[in-house]
Amino acid sequence: MGGAEKLFSIESTAPAIYSTKQNKNWSINMLTSVADHAAIPVGFKAGINGNYTITVSDLNSFTSTTYTYLKDLKTNVLSDLNQNSTYAFTATSNDNANRFLLLFAASPLSISNYVLQNTSIYAFGNSIYINSDESVKQISIYNTLGQLIETVENTYGKTIVNMKNYAASYYIVRVVTTKNVYSEKVFLK
Repeated sequence: MGGAEKLFSIESTAPAIYSTKQNKNWSINMLTSVADHAAIPVGFKAGINGNYTITVSDLNSFTSTTYTYLKDLKTNVLSDLNQNSTYAFTATSNDNANRFLLLFAASPLSISNYVLQNTSIYAFGNSIYINSDESVKQISIYNTLGQLIETVENTYGKTIVNMKNYAASYYIVRVVTTKNVYSEKVFLK
């Protein structure tokens, strides 16, 4: 389950795309199976403000029953890569690098059904964002020592938790909805 760690360009304006696993960035991310890794975090650094396109290839190397999607966490757009192998987007050099999720499914996802069951958690700047179409009972944020530092209760839709009083570090966000429990490790800069 290794791969090749991402080496970033010495040219600061060069864009970079990579996957994240085990707190490392990977240019090649070897996975045991897509069933064990249904959601792969994909980072993107623009380098300069502009329009960008992600193009995927060789999806035919997966089984015919593997459906591949790209979720843009900034815009909340879900793209079916089996139907369209390119995704065009606008990015700035200040965007949160933890922008995308590569999703694998055993059957086609209806975009509307997926959104209804979707809860995304990510950090941008000094805030943590939770987008959910489920009723959220509780959002709990823990530091790396496992100490509870923030709690938000009974929300729906987009919730922003301002973390400006906390240090730049990793945090664990646990979201309990009426249907599911979600957890995500995020990094605040």
